[in-house]
Amino acid sequence: MTNLLKNRIFLIVAGIIFLFIIINFIIPAKYLLNPMRNLVFRLTVPITGTFFKGGDRTQGFFGKLGEIRSLSDEKSALEKRNAELTIENTKLKEVAAENEALRQEIGLKQTMPSSELVLAQIIGRGPSNLSGSYLLNKGKNDGLETGMPVVSGQYLLGRLTEVESNFSRLTLIVDPSSVINVEVQESRANGILKGEAGFNLSIESVPQEQPLTIGQRIITSGLGGTMPKGLIVGAVAEIISSASEIFQSGRIKPAADFNHLEAVFIIKKY
Repeated sequence: MTNLLKNRIFLIVAGIIFLFIIINFIIPAKYLLNPMRNLVFRLTVPITGTFFKGGDRTQGFFGKLGEIRSLSDEKSALEKRNAELTIENTKLKEVAAENEALRQEIGLKQTMPSSELVLAQIIGRGPSNLSGSYLLNKGKNDGLETGMPVVSGQYLLGRLTEVESNFSRLTLIVDPSSVINVEVQESRANGILKGEAGFNLSIESVPQEQPLTIGQRIITSGLGGTMPKGLIVGAVAEIISSASEIFQSGRIKPAADFNHLEAVFIIKKY
């Protein structure tokens, strides 16, 4: 199609639209015969209708774009607010954890007024999940030494078995290498607390004349001077010795929850 022909078609279409506008909107109806208006209307409606529909679709398209943009802005605002609330919630949880640690420290100092405590965070576990030990973020630079007891509240967790400049290792009482002098709080009978595989505890070498019973509380005896007296270890859960044996033994349920520890206290002085 030549440019001349295109120009002619454009002029014809423009003329028809112009004529439609003049007849229908500018010249009053009384000056034109109705048949002539109807003829022009029939000729121009397909063309003007096409332009109108195209404009309507375009307007609808841009309207949808506006709605999508508005929804996107709302989604971004909600995501931002959700992130802010998450941060605030995390901060509140940390404050609650710190307050709980302070309450535990106050309780310990009331029980052992002369004790000196160091708060430490657990930063690792190892060397495997089967090992009853944790890595702490305090060490020699904080005045720590091997053998110092580690507690959560008034519950004994274990003792330090390795101390470096900026970290130390806590070996739990449930570790198979752990051996601690204890006593039955109700009967004052002495015994030996041993850790077992699978995070279990047992008490051994309890004299027969002071019978073990389920539910009795086990605490540290302080014998040997390696552990302060009176720290809570757990309670008798099962008697595993017979009456014919020289000493009694039993299973102990630990008082501390070793699976949800975050912060602990090291007793430097007692």
